[in-house]
Amino acid sequence: MNNQIKETYDLLNNEILWICLRWKLFKQIYGSKENVELINEFAPVTFKFFQDSSFDMIILSINRLLDSPSTFGNDNLSLSRLKLMIEDEECDDLKEELQNLYDSIKKDCTNLKELRNKRIGHNDLESKKSNYELLSGVSRKKIDNILDNIYTFMNTISGHFYETEYHYDFVGSEGEDGKRLIKHLKTLKKLKQDQKLNAGNSHITCD
Repeated sequence: MNNQIKETYDLLNNEILWICLRWKLFKQIYGSKENVELINEFAPVTFKFFQDSSFDMIILSINRLLDSPSTFGNDNLSLSRLKLMIEDEECDDLKEELQNLYDSIKKDCTNLKELRNKRIGHNDLESKKSNYELLSGVSRKKIDNILDNIYTFMNTISGHFYETEYHYDFVGSEGEDGKRLIKHLKTLKKLKQDQKLNAGNSHITCD
């Protein structure tokens, strides 16, 4: 791997790590019915805003990874840019494998691109009239599969040049913030319940 490819790979890998972290935190907070019911007891509007903005940011970030190598003469930091740079290397098996992976990722991201173009990036009139019911939904499982394929794409490159793989699911202690938030909210809920119970048991007696 020459220096130019390594620089692009490292920058792109850092972007993917941030997406991985955002998605991990999102699932920790909104990944279960129990959690959603809990946060709705405290600040439903705030958490809804955060949910929508976080989800949209993840959709946009994944779409950016699939940008063309350049736009209007400006180079993009994208999977296709990295793939194009590697095409100059003498590694036909790697190039074929990356092309297959890229085609699969791009196909899976069709719905994400539609969301970006018609709801997040622009206010498509017809979609707005239908309250976006005409747009295909994007499930969490779908995003999990897309990210897994992106991780495989990057690890295929590092495996070829360095015989190593990166474990994207391990993003450090900051990747547990969502769990900590839910834990604190559960503690606060329990405290409020205990206070209410104690208040209900407090009464004046006459001997």
